[in-house]
Amino acid sequence: MEAKKIKQRLLNLPNLIKSHLHQDKARRPYQPAPGQGGRESGCGSSRSNQPGDASALLRHSGGLFMYETTQIHPDKVRAYLATDYRLGHTDQDIVLTIGKHSERLAALFAGNAVTCGAFLTGYNPRGTVQSDEANDQAHAQLAAKLQELGLQAIEGSGSEKGTKWDPEKSYFALGLALEPAKAIGTHFDQDAIVWVGPDAVPQLILLR
Repeated sequence: MEAKKIKQRLLNLPNLIKSHLHQDKARRPYQPAPGQGGRESGCGSSRSNQPGDASALLRHSGGLFMYETTQIHPDKVRAYLATDYRLGHTDQDIVLTIGKHSERLAALFAGNAVTCGAFLTGYNPRGTVQSDEANDQAHAQLAAKLQELGLQAIEGSGSEKGTKWDPEKSYFALGLALEPAKAIGTHFDQDAIVWVGPDAVPQLILLR
């Protein structure tokens, strides 16, 4: 999707995002009680879907949450699962792997009084290569949106070893709950986002 269209769609991001964030900020600093898993902060695990919810259409398997039927080609899903999701640009980076607990990310959550976060990008909507200019514009728009929402974000990148696919600039937004994260991913026309809940296990969330 062209960067101009993305910008227009961003202007219509659901009020759900701000309401979740305002509720979360009002409760910080927050330490979840035993067994609550951060639910009160808006960061409850997506494993808690109840029958009858729209999100109950999701199926969990090895860190992957997906619709029972998806429009995304299996090869793309495999590539997303194999991607390294990197927070930062130094030798001290936190590298996330789908389905694998990250002790360093858990420590980052604790140090910032949050219990969830989302790895987001505006690059290459639906896995379709865009121009450098379009990708840079989308990345800047994502940065502006996260700043507008008052979120602390760590710039990083997503890349798969052994491929010719260039790393995609991204942001990890601390304290961003699942539904608002999905809304942002959808408005950037992405196939998927990576979301991490209180267990510090990255989950691939398919959006189509």
